[in-house]
Amino acid sequence: MTAYAPISPRPADGFSRGDAVPLGMRLRAWLKERRRRARLARELAQLDDRDLTDLGIGRADFPAIIRGICRR
Repeated sequence: MTAYAPISPRPADGFSRGDAVPLGMRLRAWLKERRRRARLARELAQLDDRDLTDLGIGRADFPAIIRGICRR
């Protein structure tokens, strides 16, 4: 004889109320990160070529800097 754990019933749409909370939290975190990246992109775009040269970066480095994967 094998033991089994009963499966709790789910609503017809397949989502329980508890599933919506983490989704909302993930959505807020995603929006916050998107705003942070947009703000960083605006700040980088305001720098002139001389400032970029002083920092040792080029405009082609912007996407990597914004994503946080640029290492110098």
